[in-house]
Amino acid sequence: MQEFDIVLATVVSAPAELQGLEDLLDGRDVYLAGTKTAFIVLDNSGDPAVRAAIEKTGCAVIANATRHGLQGGLYYSISQCMKYALEHYRFRSFLKVDPDSLITGFGLAGALRDYFDGHP
Repeated sequence: MQEFDIVLATVVSAPAELQGLEDLLDGRDVYLAGTKTAFIVLDNSGDPAVRAAIEKTGCAVIANATRHGLQGGLYYSISQCMKYALEHYRFRSFLKVDPDSLITGFGLAGALRDYFDGHP
């Protein structure tokens, strides 16, 4: 089982979210460099082109064949990411991020570690 400091997880539901995902991954590469980070993307789009684009990023990809709507759908999707992480990785922190989130500063890994160490 691979070990990581942080597992990031997001849900992509449409082709328009791919640019935001790329920006998020660029921020990860700069601001989390040196931090063992895994990234899980749940593909909720049902679009083979979106799936192929996500696979090219090197992220773990979970295909979600059924959308679960606005009433609990995001909870279900992130739960699928957490289940995948627990089955495949050992990790200190799990963080759900939106596909258009930005990581724009150093210190995220340390802040997460400190918070979760203080709030087990």
